[in-house]
Amino acid sequence: MNENIKLIHGDCLLKIKDISTSSIDLVVTDPPYCIGTTSNGKRGSWSDNNLIRPFFEQFFEELRRITKDTSEVYINTDWRTYPFLYPI
Repeated sequence: MNENIKLIHGDCLLKIKDISTSSIDLVVTDPPYCIGTTSNGKRGSWSDNNLIRPFFEQFFEELRRITKDTSEVYINTDWRTYPFLYPI
């Protein structure tokens, strides 16, 4: 066990606000996979992605705040999600 590792459990948009500015070296995240489908699992349209845009805008704004200039950020995604996330 490494005492320099801290796992934080909870709503990421709330918990991330407790993290100090420019204090994180590495972020590995697996955002929600609601891209390209509706909440009932049926095929959705590209415009459905706008429903989650506010979440990602807030999340990435906080990521920019908490990470150092030399930090690495790994986002697990797929080919459908990447074009949506890239501009944000």
